[in-house]
Amino acid sequence: MLDQNLVDEADVHIATSGNAMLRVLRRSHLLYHKFNLCAAHSSYKLHFFGKDRSREWLIETIEGQTQSLRLSTKILGVEHPTTLAIRASLKLCFEEQLDWTLDDIPRRIFETLDEIPRLPGHKVFWK
Repeated sequence: MLDQNLVDEADVHIATSGNAMLRVLRRSHLLYHKFNLCAAHSSYKLHFFGKDRSREWLIETIEGQTQSLRLSTKILGVEHPTTLAIRASLKLCFEEQLDWTLDDIPRRIFETLDEIPRLPGHKVFWK
């Protein structure tokens, strides 16, 4: 759905299945991390396409993606494709922001990002 820009429809499915996904799979399951990646893409696209989402919602999404990146890195490893996809999604949010600046993001997010291991030579996109 997200690949076809059916963002509203995807958001409804994500919102209704998130708790069930967590309850059934737990945070250590690969599908849980892939689900979080879909949720992040949905939130990003809702903001990017100007849907009824505010800047605060997008910043909460960035915070959620940061936590997903931290967990994915810890559980799956820094080189896992899902971890790399989460990092790329987070980077996209930073590069294509619409109505906010880096000054709007709480300092704790940057501190968390600084603590997450990354591949050697991987550039820091949040500074």
